[in-house]
Amino acid sequence: MIHLIYVLTAATAIGGIILTTYAPDGLTMAICLLMEAIIVAGVIVGILPVLAISRGFRRGTGNVLRATHVQASSVWSAVAEIESPFGQKLLDDTFREYISKTQLQRTREQVMSDIDDYMNEDTIALATWQTMARQIPFDMTTLGILGTFAGILIGIQSVGFSSMSAAITSIQTLLGGMATAFYTSIAGVILSMAFGAVHKAAWNTMIREMGVFLSTFHKEVVPTEAEQERYLTHKNMKQVITLLERLPKNPGYSVSGINGASAKEATMNEQAILPRIQTGLQNGEFTFYLQPRYDLVNKTICGAEALVRWNHPELGLVSPAVFLPILERNGYITQLDTYIWNSVFAMIRRWIDEGRRVVPVSVNLTRTDILAMLNVTDIFKEMLDKYKIPPKWIDVEIAKNAYSEASSMKTLEVEYNLRQSGFRVIVDGFDGNYLALNGAGQTNADALKLDLRNFMNDSEISIPPILERAKELNQEIIAEGIESMEQASQMKKFGCREGQGFYYSKPVTVEEFESKLEESPR
Repeated sequence: MIHLIYVLTAATAIGGIILTTYAPDGLTMAICLLMEAIIVAGVIVGILPVLAISRGFRRGTGNVLRATHVQASSVWSAVAEIESPFGQKLLDDTFREYISKTQLQRTREQVMSDIDDYMNEDTIALATWQTMARQIPFDMTTLGILGTFAGILIGIQSVGFSSMSAAITSIQTLLGGMATAFYTSIAGVILSMAFGAVHKAAWNTMIREMGVFLSTFHKEVVPTEAEQERYLTHKNMKQVITLLERLPKNPGYSVSGINGASAKEATMNEQAILPRIQTGLQNGEFTFYLQPRYDLVNKTICGAEALVRWNHPELGLVSPAVFLPILERNGYITQLDTYIWNSVFAMIRRWIDEGRRVVPVSVNLTRTDILAMLNVTDIFKEMLDKYKIPPKWIDVEIAKNAYSEASSMKTLEVEYNLRQSGFRVIVDGFDGNYLALNGAGQTNADALKLDLRNFMNDSEISIPPILERAKELNQEIIAEGIESMEQASQMKKFGCREGQGFYYSKPVTVEEFESKLEESPR
């Protein structure tokens, strides 16, 4: 198909030359020459690069398949080591950028980014001037119409019947003008249709080759982020269950049927893990790590988020992805959250007593907490009284899904009461959708934590309006998921003041955080 498009591209350019050669007069030839120049520019800038990219994707697919046969145990490493997998500069440069990012993520044991975030229609269209190329058929038609009017105008202006000779000359000029009008109009339509058809065929071919490459890459090298997350959660769950099977069982504990039908798998997982979670809650096995939150302008620690961890005596740290969904489904999340809140309040009291530097620490409030607890605000106020600390040192992060229509009024009531009690309220996991957030009312949270994973491709376009809207609502934006210097600089440029993410620090133990806090300038 690619070779056929090359032939059609050449035929279009040659057709423009032929139309120019057979132009009936100088004006028509000039207009046809202009059309031909635009066609050639469109071919050079818009069509040939797309065809080269199509060939690049085809070569990339072949290299991935060859790497699979050569190095089946580590296809990612084999592909990453290919010096020029596509043989096309744009794709090779983009792929190197992607590999650099994923190597860092592999080192940090993070879910690896989708290659689709780097190689997609928008990225390629921007790099190959597709906006200009798509404009060319319209330009051809416009030039044809312009030639039509010019020919008619020339013919009409020369009309005169003062003598027989003048009349004959006028008719000849008028016919010449009409010839110009029709010729340029027809040439414009022909070149417009020809270029448009060839360009569309080239672009669709590139899209197909890109789709084949991405499908092969996801299948053989790096699955999509969603697939990786599902796999890691499933893997963590299975590992925990396997290890738990080797430990002494609690009364009523059962793991029978763990490897049974998939429809029963979630229930079986809960049967295996829930008794251990209950024991862990009783034995104080659950703790929290702190992820520092930074002032993006001064690059200093200005707060932290408390993130729950299960420190099992035999298994070590267990991923929250294993136990949090089970706790939420069974209602035990309220017990765990209350325990973590109490521990955070106690830690801040200790900081004050020891004369340490104190910064606000965020605790998480789930939709289940809001619906299941009679009065969440009273619990927080009781902890303030118990530990005698100012509310300014506690930020309460309310999960975004708590603002859904079914629970929004209750959530807005809790939000109001917490703010009235002096707590800073933050909406956690905000994706920029104010309409979905507002639910049945208008949130008055102090800040919105913007998850940058939702803005991989078009942050320059989509994030600034979000910050403008937040400014209108007198709400701060906290950037979550900052993983590179570019993201940090970009958010600072947009006017965002606070942020957190692996670029600054992963979640650390309380002791490690205290050391970081002491080292951080005030």
